[in-house]
Amino acid sequence: MTIRSILITILLKLLAGDDPKRYQDIDDERAELWLSKQYQDQGFHEYCRRRTLQILRTMGTGQKWEDYKMSIGQHFELLSFIEKVGTAYKKLQPKTNKKGDENT
Repeated sequence: MTIRSILITILLKLLAGDDPKRYQDIDDERAELWLSKQYQDQGFHEYCRRRTLQILRTMGTGQKWEDYKMSIGQHFELLSFIEKVGTAYKKLQPKTNKKGDENT
């Protein structure tokens, strides 16, 4: 076992903690509401644009393969988060009927 893997193991144990209560009672509805509010925030969209540009510029610098794979993972994570925010927004929007759909 290398020193790097030992340090990563220790870090993960510190972050997870020994207290299982830390991850109990997570309020999913509150998280969904927060995500849906981010979709309407222009600052969120600007952050996503800036972060995407940073990742793509980093990928274009001729990184080592391991660093390149990490950049790809970061980009996929960002895209996944954007999709999750959009889904939460659409899920919490009231369903409106079009005029033509009423009384048919």
